[in-house]
Amino acid sequence: MENNYSTINPKRQSEKITGAAFMYHQLRGHDPKAVRLLCEGIKRHLQLGKYGKATSAEDQEELVNDTAVFVLRKIGDGTFSFIGVSPLSYAKTVADNLLRNFCRRKRQHWQALETVTLPIQPEVEAYFTQIELKNQVENALSKLSEASQLVIRLKYFEDLKDEEIVRDGLSPHRTTDSLKSARCRSLKRLAVMMGA
Repeated sequence: MENNYSTINPKRQSEKITGAAFMYHQLRGHDPKAVRLLCEGIKRHLQLGKYGKATSAEDQEELVNDTAVFVLRKIGDGTFSFIGVSPLSYAKTVADNLLRNFCRRKRQHWQALETVTLPIQPEVEAYFTQIELKNQVENALSKLSEASQLVIRLKYFEDLKDEEIVRDGLSPHRTTDSLKSARCRSLKRLAVMMGA
């Protein structure tokens, strides 16, 4: 049998609207039975929702009370008025919003930044070690002669091959063998300066 949603039983629809309107007017008058019915509906909704297991019974009870107070206040000051929507549906939406805010606040653990000690991660430690080493090398290089600095910088900082350095005339050395021996002497002096 096919469901046809275009035809709604008008009698049943009017019963729902009448029941919701009655509940709205009872809540407007702060009727205890209507308030209890509202709280039970909110509690059932929170227990069946996706965050239901994420909150304790005490937290759920607090959320039910906060939602009920909020809805009663909105009904009392006229912000929420009955226009065919059940006060319970409105209360469920309010409860969902309060629950999401509660779960969001619950995840945050605040503490003063002065008391936080961050764990040193291997890649961060390696980065700072690399920067420190680079600064030491730069300091030691500055103490070498310009010719020694040049042969080291061209090979290790500019990543040029010995053949390119000699071919392009970037250093005073005319052969790759003389360039290599000059660089070797310069590296030894650099190692001594750095204490290696």
